[in-house]
Amino acid sequence: MALRCQDITIKHGRGNVLANFNLELSAGQIIALYGSTGSGKTSLLLLLAGLLKPSVGEVFVEDINVLKDPRRARLQTGLGVIPEFNPLLSHLSVEENLTFQARALKLAYPKDHVCEMIQNFRLEKEAKRRVDRLPALKYTETGMAMALIGNPALVLLDEPEYHLTTEETVIIWKRLQTLKSLGKTVILTTRHQEVAAQCDQVVFMPSGKVVSRHELSWNSYSRA
Repeated sequence: MALRCQDITIKHGRGNVLANFNLELSAGQIIALYGSTGSGKTSLLLLLAGLLKPSVGEVFVEDINVLKDPRRARLQTGLGVIPEFNPLLSHLSVEENLTFQARALKLAYPKDHVCEMIQNFRLEKEAKRRVDRLPALKYTETGMAMALIGNPALVLLDEPEYHLTTEETVIIWKRLQTLKSLGKTVILTTRHQEVAAQCDQVVFMPSGKVVSRHELSWNSYSRA
């Protein structure tokens, strides 16, 4: 599943978050949008999710124009969006959140999909708990489960390591590797070099320079 951003400009106030931004990515990889706060990485993720429109430019997934036909892009390619910008419903339980998502996607046999996600993420003990009472790791895993209902080909994560310990981040990373092994494309944002260094490709923001993990030289690219 190829993904392409063409001549993207996103304005904010009197300035640009991104200007004349171009990017082309291939499928089946874990890709980091790496940069400091304000570098445009979350804005780009929102753009890919169809939740933000650029001032100028186009976004294509498998040659489908996401901005002109977002519904077709979602139906044909699949898209899983994980919090923070697609937040869980805090007053509902884990099971209720997953059921809400399955029904929103109009999946056949929604209960079966919910049970599968609860089992895959080992959320049996938390299934009836409100999500605002979950520990950070279980909240993140619930978000991943919610995003993966419907078996999307593209999964977007905004700083998945946020609020997690080092040990918990390792657990999430193993799950991301599993998604990759299933042929899914994972795009995540991060401010942390150690997280970006584990990805197959790193997109340095806001320049859009793409470097593979094997070519990384942080001294050379830290200012890219």
